[in-house]
Amino acid sequence: YKWGLTAKSQALFSCHQINFPVMMSILMEQLINITDAVFLGHVGEVALGASAIAGIYYLAIYMLGFGFSIGLQVMIARRNGERNYKATGKTFFQGLFFLSGLAIPLCLLIQIISPLILKRFITSPEIYQAVVRYLDWRSFGLLFSFPFLAIRSFFDSGSAPFYACVLDAKCGMVFIFIKAGKYCSYPRLIHFFNTISS
Repeated sequence: YKWGLTAKSQALFSCHQINFPVMMSILMEQLINITDAVFLGHVGEVALGASAIAGIYYLAIYMLGFGFSIGLQVMIARRNGERNYKATGKTFFQGLFFLSGLAIPLCLLIQIISPLILKRFITSPEIYQAVVRYLDWRSFGLLFSFPFLAIRSFFDSGSAPFYACVLDAKCGMVFIFIKAGKYCSYPRLIHFFNTISS
């Protein structure tokens, strides 16, 4: 057996090799919400409350695409396991086009219909306005994250799960620093991270 592991231990290790990149990719999505809470906590209570409500609302819509990407991952893995690489590519591109197409109506849904839905549930006018402003710019993230979900499905399907994990980590860090730049200057950001690490 590989590395002196028993058959059962090797099967568990194999499962962890597949599951770890998927877990890390989900963690990277949650890291964005955590950075929102950290930075907006310094801005004020209204901004923090709006970020929390809008983040969960956005996550619920994002999960539609994430669910489709899990199905796409299974289909790609099946074609890859059959060694039918032509069908693997065809399945990947169909999923990529589907998820890209799904992002457009969902982005419009957030832009047009969400303010009407949220007005009924949010009683504070300040928080409501902040949630709508937050979703106005965050909704465009679907246009980029849904195609990325298809690419991640391809990598996670057994083709190269390690590369998917590295890709998610790099993209997550880039988005954190981009978002951090909106809330404070670079020297204040460095001071903030030094304060956290000490």
